[in-house]
Amino acid sequence: MYLSKQFIQNKYTKWYHNIILKAKIRILPTEIYNEKHHIIPRSLGGNDNESNIISLTAKEHFICHLLLTKMTSGQQKHKMLKALWCMSWGNKWHKRYRIPSKTYESIRHKFAIEMSLRLKGKSYEEIYGIDKATEIREQLSKNNSGVNNPMYNKKHTKKSKQAMSIKRKGKNTGKDNPMYGVDRSGEKNPFFGQRHTEETKQHLSKIRKGKPNYKLRGRLLSTEHRRKISENRKDRITYKWYHSKYGYEKCIRTELIKKYPELNIKSSELSMVINGRYKHHRGWSLSS
Repeated sequence: MYLSKQFIQNKYTKWYHNIILKAKIRILPTEIYNEKHHIIPRSLGGNDNESNIISLTAKEHFICHLLLTKMTSGQQKHKMLKALWCMSWGNKWHKRYRIPSKTYESIRHKFAIEMSLRLKGKSYEEIYGIDKATEIREQLSKNNSGVNNPMYNKKHTKKSKQAMSIKRKGKNTGKDNPMYGVDRSGEKNPFFGQRHTEETKQHLSKIRKGKPNYKLRGRLLSTEHRRKISENRKDRITYKWYHSKYGYEKCIRTELIKKYPELNIKSSELSMVINGRYKHHRGWSLSS
């Protein structure tokens, strides 16, 4: 038999089989346009052997490919839909029958659904490879940057903002959010163990300068809040400490406090040492 077990056994498979059998025992006149057809398509594992190739009229060829989409499932169905979709284009080398608009719409719709399911959740890198993905991203950025952006030098109206707000309300919240429950702390954070370069810091500072902090929504930070932020930022700096008994330590303040709990070291007092107001605290001084 000509057909592989990979095809679904249904009425469409029988029709396909009948067309193939009929074509095998006939001889087409030379004046009738015909096309070569792989009985088992190459994309499904078929070969170019003479036993797997048959001559069909353009109409029969199109019908066979239409039947193949109904004889397969999963990834194989996607391949057959793509083949059928390509056949409907037509070109200067092949004579193609004009298909009805409903058939065209049905093929296009099914192909779009299969393509969507196949690519869902995949990045450009997974689909096209790193080099092609980089090229696509650069082109998309170019096409949507500056004057090419449809919203360039424009602002959404109040009515548009309200419409977008209503449309998005309730979406991507809670368990519907793709990032819901995803732990990105510590080593799971993509930026873990990395630091911005000085060039990046200057760029971020430049683009943010003079712009309001939207997280505050018009509020001003209290003096106490500012003091805490200042203290936290200071604690990111590594200092070289010296103690006559314990020797040298190169660390931030909190690490020093945790390492020597018996000394009852206070963070605020270490700040005085850092600022030069105290020479030492609990025996700890800054080493030059």
